[in-house]
Amino acid sequence: MEMGGWAVSVVRVENRGIDPQFFRFLCERWSVPAHRALAADLAYLGPGQAGVLMKSCHHYSTVRGRLHGGIISAVLDTAMGWALLSLGYSPITTDMYTNYLATVFADTALTAEAEVVHLGNRTAVAQGTLRDDQGRLVATSRGTFAIKEIKPRME
Repeated sequence: MEMGGWAVSVVRVENRGIDPQFFRFLCERWSVPAHRALAADLAYLGPGQAGVLMKSCHHYSTVRGRLHGGIISAVLDTAMGWALLSLGYSPITTDMYTNYLATVFADTALTAEAEVVHLGNRTAVAQGTLRDDQGRLVATSRGTFAIKEIKPRME
């Protein structure tokens, strides 16, 4: 499927238990400018969980060749947001903190995984981890999100 000049393949994204129609609706929303800029790909969605893949590159590096902390936070924020979207809620990040545990250099494949840990009426809390291609934990994050239920048009 082609969206705004960028192809999105629902086949590449693993469905881990979401209604197939809702899953397709969510995958079609993936193509947004921030995700393209990060070169991030949605890996999987399950109820209250999401996985995002990204390969770091020199464009996102600091002067010393390390992946910028803002990029790490952005990828974790993205994964946590998608975990909430998988439950049918549109999230707006209101608070987030990230613990940086290890250095990441360019050309490192990264996997962000997130899960919803609390779902209230107006706010939710999610947490995420970021691992490198060796399975090493490089960052953790926890965020609070203002949420609004989404009502997708299913055709």
